[in-house]
Amino acid sequence: MKTLKLSGLALLLMSVFSCTKSSNLNQTQQVLKTSNKPTAPQTKVDPGMTITFNPAIGVVGEDVTVTGSFDGSTAIPTCGMLHLFEVVNGTAIKVGDVNVTSTVQSVSYTFKPTVAGDQAYEFYLQYVAGNCDGFSETQSQPFFLKVVEPCLGFNLTGKVANAVAGNNGNYIFTVEYTVNACGIEYDYLKTQGGLTAFTSDVVNLIPQTTTRETGNGNTDHPNTIITWEEFSKLANNTKTYSVTFQKPYTGSGTVELTGQWSVHATLNGVDQGTAICAPLSYTK
Repeated sequence: MKTLKLSGLALLLMSVFSCTKSSNLNQTQQVLKTSNKPTAPQTKVDPGMTITFNPAIGVVGEDVTVTGSFDGSTAIPTCGMLHLFEVVNGTAIKVGDVNVTSTVQSVSYTFKPTVAGDQAYEFYLQYVAGNCDGFSETQSQPFFLKVVEPCLGFNLTGKVANAVAGNNGNYIFTVEYTVNACGIEYDYLKTQGGLTAFTSDVVNLIPQTTTRETGNGNTDHPNTIITWEEFSKLANNTKTYSVTFQKPYTGSGTVELTGQWSVHATLNGVDQGTAICAPLSYTK
C-alpha cells in the first residue's frame, strides 16, 4: 500500500511539472510572434508657418521687416532649418535662413520697397527637417506685401495710364488723377482740370462728375474742363479718377494732353488749401 501511495504522488508532481513547462513554452512562442509583427510607420508633421510684415502696409523708401515663423497650428520643431524666400519675376530668391532650436524659431529680413501696389512683393517660407525626427520638409503659402507711396501731405498726382493707336491719325489716351488725403477726413474735395485742344470722344469713367467745354477764344477746337466732387471720406484715403479721350498724334515725339490740374479741400467747412498737379504729356 505504501508503494502505491508514493507512485501516486510522483505522478502528481510529474503532471504539475509538465503543465508548467508547457505554459512557459506557449508564452515564449507568443512573445516571438509579437516581436515579429511589423511596426506602423510614424506619421511626420508638416509644421504650420506664417509671415508678418512690420509695418503691415509698406511705404516706398521706408524700411519693412518681413518675419517668418511657425504659427502654432501644429507641433513646433526645435531642429532643422527655416528659409525665407522672395519671389522676383517668378524666381525664388532666398533672403534669410536660420537653424531652428527651442529658442530660435523665426527668420527676418528688412528692406526698403521701391514699388507700390496691393501685392507689390511676394514671400514664402520653407522648412527643411533634415535629421529632425517627427517632421517633414514643407513650404508655406505665398504672403503678399501691400506698399503705398509716401504721404507727404495732401496731394494730387497724375499719369498717362494708357495710349493706343486709333483711327484717322488719332490716339486713344487714358489719364488718371489720384487724390491722396494723407489720413485726413476732409468733408469736401473738388478736383478739376482741362484737356488740351483737339481732344474728342471724352469719356468720364467716374459717374459723379461734371464736364463742360469752353472755347477759350477758339470755338472750333474747345478745351474740355472736367470737375470731380467728393462729399465724404475717401476710401483708403485716396481716390483715383480716369478720363479716356482721342487726340491727334503721329506716334512719335511728344504730345501735350492736359493742362494744370488741382484739388481743393475743406475740413468742417474750413478751407484747407489746394494741391496742384503739373500738365501731363506723352512721349512714345
